[in-house]
Amino acid sequence: MQKFALSILGQDRPGIVARVAEILADSGCNIEDLSQTILQGEFAAIYIFSKPDQVLPEDLIHSLKQALNPWGLKNLFAWVDLFLRQYRVWLIKKKMGS
Repeated sequence: MQKFALSILGQDRPGIVARVAEILADSGCNIEDLSQTILQGEFAAIYIFSKPDQVLPEDLIHSLKQALNPWGLKNLFAWVDLFLRQYRVWLIKKKMGS
């Protein structure tokens, strides 16, 4: 199973966490970590989850967009390993003053 990061941003409303969890669970994904907050009335969440190999990221993204776009929510989907590698490069550059 590969790990992915999913960020959700938008106007707060009841049911956001439940809807995202439902979509991920229906696809056989496992939520491994979740951080959420409300910033000035805006909902912000980051989900770290693993997905079965047979589930295509494109299909998951499509399901998420179909469910969340009508609510005005935006989502960003990233492969965790790639995200962490890019973050480490950024940290190294920052420490080196680049």
